[in-house]
Amino acid sequence: MNDLTTNLEIQIELEKLEQYLTLNDATWQALADAGTNNLRALREHIEQEMYDQHRKGFQHLASWTRWLSIKQLAKLAYAVGAKMAARLVGEMDPYFAVKVARRLTPDFLGEIAAQADPRKIREIIRRLPAETIREVALKQIQEKQFLLLGRFADALSAPSIREVVNAVKDDGALLNIAFYMENTTQLSNVIRMIDNSRLASIVRSGTENIDLWPKAIWVIDHVEGELKSRLGNIMAEQDERTLDSLVGVAHRQQLWGPVLRALSVINPRYHRKIVNLPALRNNSVITDLVNAAVSKNLLEETLPLVKAMQRDYQEVVAHTALRQGEEVAEAVVQAAHQSGQWDLILDLAQFLGDDERNMMAKLPSSHNPSVIEALMRNAAKSGKTDLLLDFARRFHREGLQTVVEISLRDGGDLLQAFLDAARDTRNGWQAIATAVSVVDAPDMLRDIGRVYQRQPPQDQQAFREAANETGLWPRLEQALPA
Repeated sequence: MNDLTTNLEIQIELEKLEQYLTLNDATWQALADAGTNNLRALREHIEQEMYDQHRKGFQHLASWTRWLSIKQLAKLAYAVGAKMAARLVGEMDPYFAVKVARRLTPDFLGEIAAQADPRKIREIIRRLPAETIREVALKQIQEKQFLLLGRFADALSAPSIREVVNAVKDDGALLNIAFYMENTTQLSNVIRMIDNSRLASIVRSGTENIDLWPKAIWVIDHVEGELKSRLGNIMAEQDERTLDSLVGVAHRQQLWGPVLRALSVINPRYHRKIVNLPALRNNSVITDLVNAAVSKNLLEETLPLVKAMQRDYQEVVAHTALRQGEEVAEAVVQAAHQSGQWDLILDLAQFLGDDERNMMAKLPSSHNPSVIEALMRNAAKSGKTDLLLDFARRFHREGLQTVVEISLRDGGDLLQAFLDAARDTRNGWQAIATAVSVVDAPDMLRDIGRVYQRQPPQDQQAFREAANETGLWPRLEQALPA
């Protein structure tokens, strides 16, 4: 079977189905298109039908095994072959079956495991001596039966896991086994039994082999929180060349979701190193990354990574995100609002051209009062009032009125901040006068007048001249408090 999909979970299910089905490439592709859940349901249905067939007969045969000695049963197992022995063992009492298993060779036990009903022999595997498990595992690794080993790894006892990890010197083999484990909760439990130095070596085996990169990423993505951070930090410690290859793999195989989830929990000290990799200068790569962050609902986790980028990288991100259209731009604004990351949005907005700023000003969220207020307060705090005013002049009339209403709250503190900034901003007075020129309500004009009267004479004159040009001054003059 060819590698028909870049989706790793679908790939795993297809490989499991390959044990039971022989199909042409076109049919495999059709199955791949069915999705992970449907493939898993199909595989479980096939297993149930296959192993339930003749089950009563095997149960009847297994009931007679109690009359035979352990030695006789071992000989019988060899005589009937692995496939028949697997069906019988699955129907025997686990305690009794373990005694028989101890009489069989590691090679034959591996053959039985490959033929047995997975639902029936897990308890038997759990009770086998660690030394027996070790020998079976070493033989199966030699034959590269990682799918089989992964399928039953979560059934192993703690002593068996430690015995296998200590005996297996090939870190890539252990990574492959972890990749095929079905029970991801148990995957975390298994990894916790491995000491830090060996765990680092296993993760590095994935970074040193481009074919293992996707599996290393998959394993990191499927472990629990603190382990995801632990493994992600090991990944982040690799050199630039290795991490650049990771970017290439993530891009080609659409693995940005797992990569972003891992990066969101690593130590922040690694952010700058990773997000400024040369491979991330590629527009196609950035496009995929942005789209993945949106589609996987990871924008809030991704924005801190963008903040750690150099300015030229941030500029690429800003333009790339806007090129994806209003839906992506809206999602970015909402994520920034929900997570309080307006300082980053203001940084990115500095790179935008007129057409891009016009698009941003027309977004639904850009006319949400809570969004506008957050944007205004962050602009005032970060000294980017000129940027805010440039966006404000692009709002429709209702949006501008909202800007003015918010600026007049708390005694006009925000309007004062914008007036202070206007002294050092080109066309600042004109921008403020244009924004407040939409006001007609007498009470709002009086509030603007009170703030105006607090200004020093030179600022009053500068604002008055700008207000005259916009037609605001006659209305404002009439509303000035006596």
